[in-house]
Amino acid sequence: VDNVPECEMTGLIEEGDEDKFSRLNAEHFSCRLSLDSPGGSYSTALKIIEQMESYTPTIVKSGRRCLSACALIFMAGMGNEDAAYANRVMEPGATIGFHRPYLDLGEDDGRRYSSKEIERAFSGSIDVINRLIKRSNTRFWNGDSSAQSYYFPPILLSKMLEKRKDEFFELETVGDLLISGVSLNSSIEQALAPEAYPSDKYRNVCDNYYWQSIDNFTYYDETKGKFDPIPFADESYEEYERKKPYARETVKGEEYHVYRDYPAPEGTYRECLVRQTDYGFTAAFRYYDDNFEFENLRSIFAYPRHAPIAVVVLK
Repeated sequence: VDNVPECEMTGLIEEGDEDKFSRLNAEHFSCRLSLDSPGGSYSTALKIIEQMESYTPTIVKSGRRCLSACALIFMAGMGNEDAAYANRVMEPGATIGFHRPYLDLGEDDGRRYSSKEIERAFSGSIDVINRLIKRSNTRFWNGDSSAQSYYFPPILLSKMLEKRKDEFFELETVGDLLISGVSLNSSIEQALAPEAYPSDKYRNVCDNYYWQSIDNFTYYDETKGKFDPIPFADESYEEYERKKPYARETVKGEEYHVYRDYPAPEGTYRECLVRQTDYGFTAAFRYYDDNFEFENLRSIFAYPRHAPIAVVVLK
């Protein structure tokens, strides 16, 4: 991924592993943590996270898995160049899965548990959730509304808590990368060559750029395809179509593709301006005036958010 040395964490995460990690951290300061684990103790995972320095990137490589408690550690990956930022990378072929904490009472051997034992286990699960909620409300320095600016994106926490003991929310599609703030290996993203982009790449970029906003993730499951043009209350679809929601426009000497049907908070619409660049794309959302800023977007934005990661990369 880069020139950062790697440290490995493999196997079941158990009580006491935080001490092993402390020794590892002392011996190998600023290493990328390569993970391969079926999960384990959530409380231990959180203790490990508390020890992770401001520069502890994480990665799950192809053919490896990072499930349950391991996925929490993966999401804590960050870099620091003048300020902290999310640095959590998965390779295509890796498996990363999230699910809620649960009470592990072992096999049904007829043992009766005391109310104190059950209360202690239940309180432990609530403590884990509470600490994750705090992380989901914490942003990195850039403070924008994308998932990459969050320590643990709120929508990902919601997806995690929906899954029971033997279920997982796995990162499988382009959209999953967007809502989790997870990146592909940079060399793999660079290999997504422009000649392999889909024909509707500009619209895909605008769709994904819009949906990466935390405020819009609420509708992630409800909208399975592209946006349907939504007319104002006093006009028909035919009248709306005549407004030609797609156009081209020259801004500061550069030609942009413009899409005009993205809902804005005030009940009107915003415009997405996008063009292709040598490194991917640059795009911005414009409201009523010219007070807007362009943002550089990765090549992965060119693909539909419901496209499987493996299919995109194999292209």
